[in-house]
Amino acid sequence: MMRRAAKRNLGWLLVMAAGAMAAGVAWADTIKIKPLPLTIDKSEVHHVAVSPDGQLIAYSARVPGKPKHDLVLLSAPGPSGVKTKRVAQGVGATFSPDSADVLFYTEAKADNRYWLATVPTQGRIVEKDWKALGVDPSAALPKFSPEGDAIIYVNQQGTHLLDLETGDSERLTTKSIGSPQWHPGGNVVAFERRGGGISLMDVTNNVIKDITGSGGRKPRWSPNGRQLLFIDDLKVTILDLATQDKRRIGQGVDAIWTNYGLAVVLFGETDTETEGESFPMADLRLTWVPLAEGAQSIVLMDKAHTAAARGRALYVGVHREGLYKLNLPLLDSDREARKSIKEPPGLRLASPDEAAGQAEGQPRKLKPPTKRPNKPIDPDVLKAVQ
Repeated sequence: MMRRAAKRNLGWLLVMAAGAMAAGVAWADTIKIKPLPLTIDKSEVHHVAVSPDGQLIAYSARVPGKPKHDLVLLSAPGPSGVKTKRVAQGVGATFSPDSADVLFYTEAKADNRYWLATVPTQGRIVEKDWKALGVDPSAALPKFSPEGDAIIYVNQQGTHLLDLETGDSERLTTKSIGSPQWHPGGNVVAFERRGGGISLMDVTNNVIKDITGSGGRKPRWSPNGRQLLFIDDLKVTILDLATQDKRRIGQGVDAIWTNYGLAVVLFGETDTETEGESFPMADLRLTWVPLAEGAQSIVLMDKAHTAAARGRALYVGVHREGLYKLNLPLLDSDREARKSIKEPPGLRLASPDEAAGQAEGQPRKLKPPTKRPNKPIDPDVLKAVQ
């Protein structure tokens, strides 16, 4: 009799498991995602980034009692474990599209200001640096273009596009912007306006289009470039660029895409804090939210301070503890979504003249990109404008 009862219970469990799998998440109501510790770092951990090939992770760490931040580079966990090395002093790491270089802000020794710099992932020598004085690394980190031929950065003089082939820097706006994010197809940048609101900027013709009115912060493009995620009054919202439909999926102070655009991780406020070097750091709750209808959300951690995602892998930094990896649940369409982001469609904004021509049925004429002189930046000119 006990054997028959055990068989019935086993059969019932199998039916429940099959139902959960059909919904896209296995055991979504009871699953526990166990964080895998990658490093033990008793310093403050900032700005976690994952390389496009998924093989490297970078973050900034400030050792207690020292004013400078160290840029830490480590290999993704594998059979031989994790290898860690400190490659430079600086903050705000971003990888190049080919994962060969790390772009960051490094502090100048004399005036405690920041410089743009790159360091190869396979070395420790800073190969290039450009002055970008007056920047706030916490508001606008520098970003490689999807093609890897330009860098967008922000300082007190405005927003700039640095051409890596010529060394020429072009000012795109006279005002500083926040959280610039390149569209996966290139040319267009989403950014946060001063005072709030999300806009798009086409760097080929300097056309700017406001898309959220006065609300909206921290824009994040979906991996396929068709949707834009942002925060509006602590409400996490997804905007479909084609249909202009908006969908609110939860609350949080920030959010990032996971599962190749099929899910989102929300950063929610908690009532706890971790003691920082100069002030307490608010602990954040991470919640994984699959976007499929009726799918179950999962609370991942109640104590986090920075995170970055690559596919199903989530890397989380915790002050005074170190770095963790979480393997998120597999969704039914993960593989198809991964294939769809290999060649994201391009995006371009039309100028008023172009839009008028389209309305009249005339063929659209694109404004050619601004030509830049093939010469390096003159140091004396840099001093004059700064």
